[in-house]
Amino acid sequence: MGCRNVKLSIEASMQKAKLNPLVGIPLLKDALDQPAKPDPYRVACARRSVPKIFALLAYALRGLDWTMSPKGAHRRAIMDAGAVVEWCVKLVNDPPGDAAVTAHSLGIESNDAIDPMALRKCIIKFASFFEAIANPERRVLQVGS
Repeated sequence: MGCRNVKLSIEASMQKAKLNPLVGIPLLKDALDQPAKPDPYRVACARRSVPKIFALLAYALRGLDWTMSPKGAHRRAIMDAGAVVEWCVKLVNDPPGDAAVTAHSLGIESNDAIDPMALRKCIIKFASFFEAIANPERRVLQVGS
């Protein structure tokens, strides 16, 4: 298997998300989905990508709108982006266990920090999605006025 294969699937889906969030974000979610018993090597490789994933989401979320047509595609991509954030947070917060040993022994550790501005942009965009969900009539009034 190897980190190269994991990285390619994550990196390839990140590139697609950058070009087309409607297509790429669901692919990124699929690339990050873990089997019931995750491989420590795969986890170590994916953990290394977390800062890049948050930077990508800060960019890719700008291309999505909860109220845009086709609503189904935009809403699915937004929900998948939320799942990606949830997965990344879990990955960062969970005790590393075997993944840390694997990462260290294979030299794939990352000292990259998550950019606070990327996180802030993600939070702001998700807040606007939640606002659109909670107050759909407000959007109509803003557009009409």
